[in-house]
Amino acid sequence: MASMDDYAQMQQARRLLESDEVSRRALDLLRRKSGAPGWAIAKTLDEDPDAVGKALTDLRRVGLVDTESGSGLEGFYFLTALAYRLMSSAA
Repeated sequence: MASMDDYAQMQQARRLLESDEVSRRALDLLRRKSGAPGWAIAKTLDEDPDAVGKALTDLRRVGLVDTESGSGLEGFYFLTALAYRLMSSAA
């Protein structure tokens, strides 16, 4: 059974994805790949790098992505367990 903290984190993640198209598109891109550098995400999405950097920071803040190294566009991003749970609950 999920704790209240898990529920609150899931709700915060859902709100971010509902309100931010760039975050939603970045998460979808990472869903289709096993991981990607921030600069590659910005280029693939053909979005302003500052907007993608903010989206990646926001996705990391709510626990949907993490990075092995770096932050912003310099990081290499991958999905977290929370992101997989969120996607499976939406299916």
